[in-house]
Amino acid sequence: INAEYMGDPGIMSSSASASGVVTLDQIEASIPKKCFEKNLTLSLLWMCRDLGCLALCVALYPVLSQWWSGLLLYWLAAGFIMWCIFVIGHDCGHGSFSEYTVVNDFFGHVCHTLLCVPYWPWRLSHYHHHRYHNHRGKDNSHPWFTEEETDQIPRLWFYLMTWGLGPFLNWPMYLFGGFFDGSHLNPIGQLYKDETFEEKTRCAISTLCVAIFFPVVCWWCHWSVKEFVCFYGAPWIVFSWWLFTVTYLQHHHDDSMVYVDEDWSYLKGALQTIDRTFGFGIDDFHHQITDGHVAHHLFFRRIPHYHLKEATAAIREVLVPKGLYHYRDTRDFVWHIFSFFRSHHFSGWKYASTAAPAKAE
Repeated sequence: INAEYMGDPGIMSSSASASGVVTLDQIEASIPKKCFEKNLTLSLLWMCRDLGCLALCVALYPVLSQWWSGLLLYWLAAGFIMWCIFVIGHDCGHGSFSEYTVVNDFFGHVCHTLLCVPYWPWRLSHYHHHRYHNHRGKDNSHPWFTEEETDQIPRLWFYLMTWGLGPFLNWPMYLFGGFFDGSHLNPIGQLYKDETFEEKTRCAISTLCVAIFFPVVCWWCHWSVKEFVCFYGAPWIVFSWWLFTVTYLQHHHDDSMVYVDEDWSYLKGALQTIDRTFGFGIDDFHHQITDGHVAHHLFFRRIPHYHLKEATAAIREVLVPKGLYHYRDTRDFVWHIFSFFRSHHFSGWKYASTAAPAKAE
C-alpha cells in the first residue's frame, strides 16, 4: 500500500465524474495553485502551537486539580488540544504536512503516540476510508448497516451506545477493539490480513511506540490509577468524543448517499462529505477539519489544512450551482451529535441503486 498511498491511485482518476455533472479536473482547476503548496515551516509552527498548548495544560494541572471545577476545565481543554494534535498527525498521515515522507512519518508518530494512537496502522485504515468513501462494503471506518444488521446488535448494548455512550466509546472500540477494520495494534489481525511484511512491520513499530509511551504516562502518574484517570484518561476520553463527533458529522447527514460497486466512484463518494460550521472559533482552531472537509476528501494528499479555507471557497463556486455541495451550520454540535447518532446511528441512509438494500425509513 505504501507506494500506492504516496501516489495517486487510478481509482482517483482526475477524469472521473459525478453522474456526468462535474469532473475532478474541473474542480481542481477552480482552486488557486498555491493551495496545493506544502510549507514545512508553517506545518511545524502549527504543530508547535498545539504541543505548546498541551504543555501549558500539563503545567497548570497541579493547580487546576485542586478543585473539581478546575479539574473539569483541565479535562475539557486538554482533551480538545489532544484532538488538535491528532489533526496535525492526520496531515502527516496524508502526506500534506510536508513534501518529505520521512518527516511526515516522524512527526506523525510524535503526534499520535502522545495520544496512544498507532500511527502507521491508523494511516492504513484511514487511507481505505478515503479511497472507498461511502462504499457500502469497503468504507469500514464509517460502516453502513442495513436494518437487519442493526437488529442483530444486542439490544442493551445498542441502547447504551445510542443513548449517550457511543460518542465517547466508538473511537477506542474502533482503534483497539477491532470494530470494524480490525485492531490497530495487531500486525497479524484483520486489518493486515492482505498486507505485505513491510506493512506489518510498520504496524509493529507503531504499536511499540505506544507500548513504550503508555508506561511512561503511568510512571508520571506515580502508578496511581486515580491520578492516571484524572491526568490522562479523562482528557483522552474527551479527545475521543471530539474525534467521533467531528468525523461522524463530517460523513453523516439526512441526505447521505451510500453506493455499491456498480454505482460507486471515488468522486461520488467524496462528494457525500459534508462541511459544517461549529462556530466560536473552533473551526479555525482545530485546523479547518470541520468546515473544509469536502475539499480535503477531494484532494486529501495535496492540500494542507492551512489552505483548506481558501480551497473550500473556490470549490463552492463549482459545486453549489450543481447541487453537489453539502453544508450545515452546526453550532449546536454538542447536543446534535447525541440526538443525531441516537436517531441515525449507522443505518437509515439512502442507497444509490435499487440493487442495494432498501432504504431504512
